[in-house]
Amino acid sequence: MRTLIGLVVLGALVGMPERALAQAAKQVHAGIELGGRGVKCTVLEIAPDKLLKRLFSKTTNTTLSVLDVGGNFRKEAIDDAVKAIGEYHKICREKFEVPEVRVHVVGSSGVPAAKNRADFVAAVKKAIGKEIVFIDDKTEVALTFLGVIPKPERGESITLDIGGGNTKGGYIPDKKALVHVAIPLGSVTFAQKVRDAAKLSKGEPLESVARRLGKAELFEPLRAGAKSMPELARRKKVYLSGGMLWAMTSIVRPEAVDEAYVTFTKKDIDAFAKLVRKTPGKFPGVDLSKIDDAGRRSRAKTQLDVVAKAYQPENFIAGAEILQALATVFDLEEKTLIFPRNGSFGWLTAYIAGEKAP
Repeated sequence: MRTLIGLVVLGALVGMPERALAQAAKQVHAGIELGGRGVKCTVLEIAPDKLLKRLFSKTTNTTLSVLDVGGNFRKEAIDDAVKAIGEYHKICREKFEVPEVRVHVVGSSGVPAAKNRADFVAAVKKAIGKEIVFIDDKTEVALTFLGVIPKPERGESITLDIGGGNTKGGYIPDKKALVHVAIPLGSVTFAQKVRDAAKLSKGEPLESVARRLGKAELFEPLRAGAKSMPELARRKKVYLSGGMLWAMTSIVRPEAVDEAYVTFTKKDIDAFAKLVRKTPGKFPGVDLSKIDDAGRRSRAKTQLDVVAKAYQPENFIAGAEILQALATVFDLEEKTLIFPRNGSFGWLTAYIAGEKAP
């Protein structure tokens, strides 16, 4: 009977058109990522030849990177993150009918190692019945490199990422081990450090505190990491990802709202830094009048509204300091800088697709 069934199935497949056969071999996978600033979800259709089609992607902001005075995740932050994970899990399973085994739930390296992390892990499992797996910064840099940079450009490029909880980057030499740097300060964690220091500084402006802290907390460790990258000088393309890059390009390059890859320069980084330092405590004003197309101007305005809701002014001050530290340490003035708009899903996409570093 088993042989007869097998012949019937084989006969049905042989009779299928080639396109339908290929479609039948495709698999749908989903990834839910917990980051320091939010929960992301993406659903991918993966063909046998590894070509990917993104069916869904969305982000929900949370605040797990801001711990309480005891070094714990705050209850409301846990509740928000678990709720978002649960909602995305339901979308993956019910709307896209992703088999449970192909729903990956992963925590990024930017999530702080809070004292009550075990409580959070237990809450996630109770909500969706799955364990959340946390990856380290080295793995995340490797996956970002593979998930963000087009394959033909990997030999000439590096990746840099500003997350909510950390800043990291590197490259994979041909058939060799990853070369990377990572520091535990991102747009959220560095902003919190700046706030705490400002409270003790007796009136020193926030941007001044950020610059002072940046010299020791950002420049020195990043410079030490860059010195361990022998191919850095010859790698002329830099893919910069993370929420702060999205915010920066939205503010200084609003006309590029529809571009999947936004090319920019160190001058744009300096312009962003000057703008946010000029209006501390406020969202910087952006002139959209030079965008002639009304539809594009409207989309740029909508995106700026989203950016304003996603970040506090202190995050922009912190982010500008991190960006300028990267620009100096990695000599970005001499390189081609690219913001991949879907870069925020880059390492998660590589993780789902089963990419592995050498």
